[in-house]
Amino acid sequence: MTESDVSRLMQDASIIRNRLKILATIDNARRVLLIQQEYGSFRRWLAQVDDGGPAQTLKLFRSTFRFMGPEIINEFLMCIGKRPVKHDPHCWMVAQS
Repeated sequence: MTESDVSRLMQDASIIRNRLKILATIDNARRVLLIQQEYGSFRRWLAQVDDGGPAQTLKLFRSTFRFMGPEIINEFLMCIGKRPVKHDPHCWMVAQS
């Protein structure tokens, strides 16, 4: 993506318009592409990540991606079925799992 793409995104009211988060999202997408090249797929990388346990998973995600705190990582892992859903029983995520 170019600087004009970033500028366009900064004007898009449908997203969080934080320049650092936009740049991190672009960088994280590039990192996923590199992971896919190295491991053959993002799924294979996730399998390797999951083998290390929760603390190791958090450490690896935070060292690999930008703007990835513990809540974001755990929510992502819950969404893809790698962690148990810890939401209110009436939450839509619980209904889908």
